[in-house]
Amino acid sequence: MKDFIDISVDNIIKESKTKTPGYCDKQYIVYISPNDRRRKIHVNTYFYRVKSFFSLQKIKIRLCIYYDRALCETLEDYYCLPIEYIEKQAYCSWMDGAR
Repeated sequence: MKDFIDISVDNIIKESKTKTPGYCDKQYIVYISPNDRRRKIHVNTYFYRVKSFFSLQKIKIRLCIYYDRALCETLEDYYCLPIEYIEKQAYCSWMDGAR
């Protein structure tokens, strides 16, 4: 379980699938890192939803740390990134984890 972290769905900025040819239609999420006090923006391709034991209404996202890449330092920087760059990093995070 140490290979996974849970994040709140409130930290998710985007959930999508790569559309750029050659990037294998990978599902990915872009999220604000809750464990980093600077709140960097990351992309991850190995994740799933889990319900909290304490509240049936609360859903969290569990993600594998090996399928993760930092995208940028701030939310403002994220909004300036081209979609091709985001999708390339999503594909590369999947490749990192597959090793």
